[in-house]
Amino acid sequence: MNQKSCKKCGSISLYTKSKGNQTGLYCSDCGAWIKWLNKDEIRAFEHEILKTSETSRHGEWIPCSERLPESEEPEVLCLVTYQDFNVSECKWENARLGIMSYLTKHRIWNTKALVSVLAWMPLPEPYKEQKNNG
Repeated sequence: MNQKSCKKCGSISLYTKSKGNQTGLYCSDCGAWIKWLNKDEIRAFEHEILKTSETSRHGEWIPCSERLPESEEPEVLCLVTYQDFNVSECKWENARLGIMSYLTKHRIWNTKALVSVLAWMPLPEPYKEQKNNG
């Protein structure tokens, strides 16, 4: 697959979506259609996604410029590093840490404030107390 970025916005965060009997390649950032994929290109894309997800071990930051959260769920909670925009001083503040949700269908961070998410990581599974069998 020779198309590795979006011609419209330059993003390298891409995803596939089936429409009828065809599968298209789309930009995760702006939603632009890039191209229809043949079976070999679909397999190559899926292999690349699997390889990327295996190399991004839990607990490592994933820059938003590389990729955004993907899920079948409509909303995904993530630990994020972000900056707030200070309107009174017209500048971005220092990076902060927080938990935000990502709306997978709309491909946007769910926030009411003017923020810029720099990087993210999946949240760990909640703690579960071990049951004693004795």
